[in-house]
Amino acid sequence: MERNHPTIGLGHYVEHQMWLACVSHEWVRAVMGRKTSLWSVPSFRGLWVANAVVNAARGVGVFTISVAMINVLGASPFEAGLAAPLGSAGPLLFGLFAGVLVDRWGQRRTMLGATWVRMLAYGWAVAAFALGWLAAWQMLVVILVISVADVFSMAAHTCLLYTSPSPRDS
Repeated sequence: MERNHPTIGLGHYVEHQMWLACVSHEWVRAVMGRKTSLWSVPSFRGLWVANAVVNAARGVGVFTISVAMINVLGASPFEAGLAAPLGSAGPLLFGLFAGVLVDRWGQRRTMLGATWVRMLAYGWAVAAFALGWLAAWQMLVVILVISVADVFSMAAHTCLLYTSPSPRDS
């Protein structure tokens, strides 16, 4: 079923694209057949804000880690330069079969597990720094572990987000 949207302005285009990308039971019921905006659905607004915060934090984190590796840990520019590629290594290494494993493990369980893995990796970096043990190579390992955890988290997030209603829900 196709939804008719006004073709006026960028806001309507963005709203239409978000509607197409974010199909869940509540959002479909709230939007289909009515002239209701996605922004009027509280769970959509919450998801949008959460995703915006996570993406902004991820961008700040990559920059901060590179600068901190040079200024605090005394890493070479080469070592600091490895931070960005290692941050993208997770999708290259596990992207092809992450969805299969997420389906096997369950979406919610995978998201929670990935969150705990990221928390432990960040916790290790903070604890090692506080104890004076943190080296540049350890920070690079932490970045790689977080990248791999992100792949599984995003695969699980995508599976949950794109769940479409069954015909009996209509």
